[in-house]
Amino acid sequence: MTAATALLCPHHGEDRRAAPTLRTCWACRDRMAAHLEALPALYGRLGDALVSPVTGGGGPRVTGTSSAPLPINPAVADHRDQIRHDLVWWTKYVADARALALPDDRIGEIAGWLAAHVDWLAADPVASEELPPVLRALVGRAHGLLDPSRRLPTGERCRVVSDGAERCAGVISMVQEADDTWTARCSVCGPQEAAPYLRNRTAGRWVTWERVQAYALRRHRVRIGGDTVRQWARRGHITARTEGGATWYDLGSVERYLSRREKMAG
Repeated sequence: MTAATALLCPHHGEDRRAAPTLRTCWACRDRMAAHLEALPALYGRLGDALVSPVTGGGGPRVTGTSSAPLPINPAVADHRDQIRHDLVWWTKYVADARALALPDDRIGEIAGWLAAHVDWLAADPVASEELPPVLRALVGRAHGLLDPSRRLPTGERCRVVSDGAERCAGVISMVQEADDTWTARCSVCGPQEAAPYLRNRTAGRWVTWERVQAYALRRHRVRIGGDTVRQWARRGHITARTEGGATWYDLGSVERYLSRREKMAG
């Protein structure tokens, strides 16, 4: 496949080309593998959470009966069923398409079997587009049920601008609430609209060097440290600015620089 006809990853639009021989980028392929690896343990933890008061399982004894309350959290039980349903469905999809025998009917075996076929899934026209969001939703919902207020640091600078045209120097964390919605919390100015921080595009994102480090490893499989990030900025490879004693890096410039490096290496 030539550069002119290279596919775009369906989960990043024009921001990311698909990896060679695949229909997703490497990051989406690796994320599918990571989600499949994580789901058996999450499935087990959800089983434990069926009776956990943290997730609402269990209830008062019914008056006039000698039996214990039903230790069932319907939301947790439903999601365990959903995990099994979706993994079994995609297992049958792969098995039918490739004329393969099905694995043993255990979540660990099923997820491991799918993980062994992750490259095929990332190259298949249907699975490459539909499976990543399915797995992301299964994992995200499981975490939301197990930890109803999950905080994820983003390393991104707050976008709030004061009346004096000064941008807030706080750092954003995303918090997943019990109803699976996300809210953005700034370390300085508190809650704000989540939507701008949930978009996939890198343009306009000013981030800490730690976020640059995580981005380079996750999207481009490049391991770097803070000294390397600062060196890239000094040499003009990426854009940086220092305000209020903190240095911020333009994630869009990082994406462009790493993409250029990949093309030169290829």
